[in-house]
Amino acid sequence: MVRGMNFAINCSSSTSSSYDETATAFTEDDDDRPASEFFKEAEDLLQRGIRNLFAAGNQCGIQIPVNANSSLAKKVKNVLNDDGDDDEGVSPKWRMDPYRSMSDWTLVVRDGSVQPQVYHIHKAVVSFGQRRSGFFVRIFEQNLRDGRSKLGKGGVTEIALPKRAAQNIPMLLDFVYEDKLDLDADSAPAMRYLANQFDVRDLYSLVSSFIQGDLSEQTVTRYIAEAEAVKDKELLTIGMQIATAKFHLIPDEALVQIPPHVFQQLISSPQMNCPTPERLSQRVAIYARGRSDEINDEVFYFMTHAQI
Repeated sequence: MVRGMNFAINCSSSTSSSYDETATAFTEDDDDRPASEFFKEAEDLLQRGIRNLFAAGNQCGIQIPVNANSSLAKKVKNVLNDDGDDDEGVSPKWRMDPYRSMSDWTLVVRDGSVQPQVYHIHKAVVSFGQRRSGFFVRIFEQNLRDGRSKLGKGGVTEIALPKRAAQNIPMLLDFVYEDKLDLDADSAPAMRYLANQFDVRDLYSLVSSFIQGDLSEQTVTRYIAEAEAVKDKELLTIGMQIATAKFHLIPDEALVQIPPHVFQQLISSPQMNCPTPERLSQRVAIYARGRSDEINDEVFYFMTHAQI
């Protein structure tokens, strides 16, 4: 019997050997390992220790009078029910105070504005797991090879992005940190651009699948406008192909979302599909009225004399 404690152990110490595997978690060669490995191994070590403790308790008849609704009981239950598939576990948040979350890297995003956007991130999160960024992995590895960075020390990465893409950096970080993603026709092109720029392969696949299922005559003009904003030539080409094929079906209110210089390319395309010249003229007139502040005499002449 162990005095002063609210539980009793009624078996021998033969089960104590189950803890031996936790005694040598770190070795003298650890200095050369990536920080992400330390982060994951420390988490695994704690979870494995708790599992072993409760397994030994069950075998030995330990009874622990813990309130099932207490915060301790809930935390223990979460650990015991963890199947080990979560590559993030308990992790810091990029939105937290950088000192409290122990941020060890800074991302500075420039989009042409006077003040850049600054994000305090964590190397172990953005470079580890299924949602990792290959962009950051290469930077961290290169810094270590060059001796410019040590494990545990911070650094800065600066990057220039189109304004529309820069506005969606928080959504990118939410996906990498917490697997959160809420896409629509306005955000998907920017997220596709960022997924490619930061080499987040899972995100690129998810966004591409979403776009493929969402592109239609109802949404195509939004995709064209957003693809143009982030200079995604591939997505812009796909959008133009759909718009020319279904030009007569595009809603009036959606038509005016197309930038004027892109609209010029659209109506002069050899693939333009419009049932009659009269219908085409009606579409051009609707667009001209909707974007009258941006259409000068030269653009107006081109739109009304386009060779189709």
